Amino acid sequence: MISRRLRAITSNRRHDLIALLGYLALTAAFYAPILLGLRWFPTGDFTDHFLPFSLFQRAEILAGRLPVWNPYTFSGHPFLADIQAAVFYPISNLVIGLTLPWGDVMSRLYWLQVEALLQIALAGFFTYLLAKDLVRKGAAAFLAGCLFAFSGYLTGYPALQTAVLRTAIWLPLVLWCLRRAFAHAAAWRWWVAAAIAYTVAFFGGHPQTFLFLSYCVAGWIVMLLVAGAGGHRAPASAPSRTSIGRQLPKVAAFYGIFLGLSAAQLWPSLEFTSLSVRSGMDYAAASGGFPLKDTWQLFAPGVRSQFSPLFVGILGLGLAVLAAASASASLFGNQPKAAEGEGEVTLPKVRAALAPLLFFVVVAVAALLASYGDNGFLYPFLYRWAPGWSMFRGQERAAYLVAVGLSMAAAYGAAAFLALPQRPRRLALLVWVAIAAAALIAAGV
Repeated sequence: MISRRLRAITSNRRHDLIALLGYLALTAAFYAPILLGLRWFPTGDFTDHFLPFSLFQRAEILAGRLPVWNPYTFSGHPFLADIQAAVFYPISNLVIGLTLPWGDVMSRLYWLQVEALLQIALAGFFTYLLAKDLVRKGAAAFLAGCLFAFSGYLTGYPALQTAVLRTAIWLPLVLWCLRRAFAHAAAWRWWVAAAIAYTVAFFGGHPQTFLFLSYCVAGWIVMLLVAGAGGHRAPASAPSRTSIGRQLPKVAAFYGIFLGLSAAQLWPSLEFTSLSVRSGMDYAAASGGFPLKDTWQLFAPGVRSQFSPLFVGILGLGLAVLAAASASASLFGNQPKAAEGEGEVTLPKVRAALAPLLFFVVVAVAALLASYGDNGFLYPFLYRWAPGWSMFRGQERAAYLVAVGLSMAAAYGAAAFLALPQRPRRLALLVWVAIAAAALIAAGV
């Protein structure tokens, strides 16, 4: 019994390692001209903002100082308090530490690009871990990681806005750790791991992306409290008030650990933000977002704008639609049959298993509506009633959660597609090809 379980754990870790190497290889292939030094990221914030940050931080590390104050910018700049400097972000510090001998500007630019590509690969791997834990199919989970890592969102401006990328990639890992924390009630290590990943996301340095991430994390916790851990380990019925009460102190500890770990960055950054010229931003400045016609990004990239952050591919969108259709059939159709050894499949079990899928669908739809800013109906409500939403401009950045939600829904769709008999699988494929072709023709027109 023990040896069988040990073999299963070893095999699982081997598959995870292969997946990580796969994402590294795909990222290297996708960005081969960058890695080979044949092309460079476009000039802009990456070269004018984050590259000088990296140069200054390296110089301070070599001098044996904590980079608190930068005397070279505007006659003085509170470097540590500016959260976009990401002084405590571990991946950037690791890359700087490993490349200390290369100090000229072009070398630092190259290694900063390598850091961005490493994080894109990690985004795919973290998504894979979460999807695999939910759908229990490695191929479907690997596809979900590819969809997020190479989505129009992550391959667009986040790589150039390094703080956005550094923050965005950690959401799937936080959700994965939290789910395992709920599933293994006695294992505090998962709560600590979730808090550490959440803190690292904060250290990434983009407050608006961290706001989106935090709302998603809070919603995930509520979903887990109400529906249980979800997936194949879901309970047969909704948790009792007693079980929820036992989890609440651990949830409080999760946020408490985050506050303790992030305090060195959090308090200076709050003061710095309060003195920012954007602290008094009005509704007109904050409410910008996608024009409604940019919804075409979902079907084809580059139709209305240079960046297409809503695009996760026709395949990804089709699988997300299939997941929603399969979930509806499970909830409102005939009661599904249990697989051998799984026991009776009841409607509460089905609902608990599908709760994460419903969560990601709601996240994707809500984020899409919010990304329209004042061009839609949701953002005015969020601006007035949701804490934090009035502090940032550029509501199109909510495309981040659209990409996450659709990628995770696509994992469910891929698992459902692989489980279909051959004839319905062919039919589903033909229907989606027809829909995709019609959408592309309409986009071209």
